[in-house]
Amino acid sequence: MGQPEYIIHGDAEAAIVDILMNLTPELSFFSGTPTISTNLVGYTLGDRWVTVVQEGSFEEWPVIDRPRIDFEVYAERRSVARDIAAICLASVKYQMGRYTGFGLFLSDARVEQGLTRVPDKYQESVRYIFAVRLTTRPSGFLASPS
Repeated sequence: MGQPEYIIHGDAEAAIVDILMNLTPELSFFSGTPTISTNLVGYTLGDRWVTVVQEGSFEEWPVIDRPRIDFEVYAERRSVARDIAAICLASVKYQMGRYTGFGLFLSDARVEQGLTRVPDKYQESVRYIFAVRLTTRPSGFLASPS
């Protein structure tokens, strides 16, 4: 009995960034469109910023991947940060069964940790966090469909 074939699942982190940057027009309704990134490089206190980080995954044989994606949403006010976070969550859930890109097809997105306010007492910045568990499968190509 040989070793099972290695399956390339695609880049879930890049797919979520793509969804937020290119398929979420509601984020442009804000007077200052938030920066979407996988890190905080360039962030300054009061910026509108969304970080997207994959915090692991597990595979269900043979081709299903279940990555956890953590979001951190920063803004100058609590209400703005919460609105941005809610839009991001709704947008990811809207793309279930629709999105194909970066080597994966997004078939499900379940909330693993709901919207949670995490105040930063040292810098007095406002931050909301939430996490989703995606269910993806390879889409047959590794590059963005654009």
